[in-house]
Amino acid sequence: MTRDRARKQAIRARMSTSDEPYSVAARRLAGEPDPIEPDLALVTACVVRTLGAGSARAGARLDLELAGTTEADRQQARGLRGLVRRGLGTLASPFLHQSREGFAEPAAQRYQVAQRAHAELFADGRLYRGRPGRSLASLTLDRPGDGEDVDHNLLWPLWALAGTTSARLDGTESVRDSTCQRYTVQVDLDRAAAAGHSGSADWPVLLVKGPPPRPPEFMVWTDGQYVRRIRFAKKSGNVITPGLDGYGSRAELELWDFGVSVAHLDWSRLPDFTG
Repeated sequence: MTRDRARKQAIRARMSTSDEPYSVAARRLAGEPDPIEPDLALVTACVVRTLGAGSARAGARLDLELAGTTEADRQQARGLRGLVRRGLGTLASPFLHQSREGFAEPAAQRYQVAQRAHAELFADGRLYRGRPGRSLASLTLDRPGDGEDVDHNLLWPLWALAGTTSARLDGTESVRDSTCQRYTVQVDLDRAAAAGHSGSADWPVLLVKGPPPRPPEFMVWTDGQYVRRIRFAKKSGNVITPGLDGYGSRAELELWDFGVSVAHLDWSRLPDFTG
């Protein structure tokens, strides 16, 4: 038996057990690494640059779609019931649909954002929330943030993208006047946690209430240099998908103006951008 024939038989034997195409089975049998797909390589490079960015403006949005509160639910209800639902929906809207803006320092793993009477700051591994301008020292005993689900942290999806395993281009879209490529991205949270940042593997990339039942997927927009927007939805059972079809929560992080000056920020108290 010639060496070439033995090699082909070995490849076919691997194909029968692994369901791999001939070229893939041949490459892996020879111990050669799988080629990196262009989309995956581009998204990974943008994630690395963004994680290493010194500063950027940041915006976040959180939408809660609960039974009986969605627009579709209110439209389907008739008569007095519909009137009550529409009224309750209007009253609950500020709590179910929230947006905040501020600044992020990805390389330093911290951010601060605010909206009207509510502010949020994450620094030194701790999450603080409360009235704008309130000192962190006064919040330490009230709400240290130690028990928060990490997906409530605005930077969580960016950290999770360090474990990106696949990326599929879905189209082109404008984000704050910048033309961006939109991708559906799948991540491995264990890989993200192992990746660490600045020599630290202590990243809050795993869900506090347990890992998702299948690999999380995100919708990601990049401008070829940085990650500009990340969107994901969380359903019951820790299912994380790019969009929300039904009830659950939908979160979005947006970054722009990379390199903006942050010398004026005070990290000893919650931000107040109204002054």
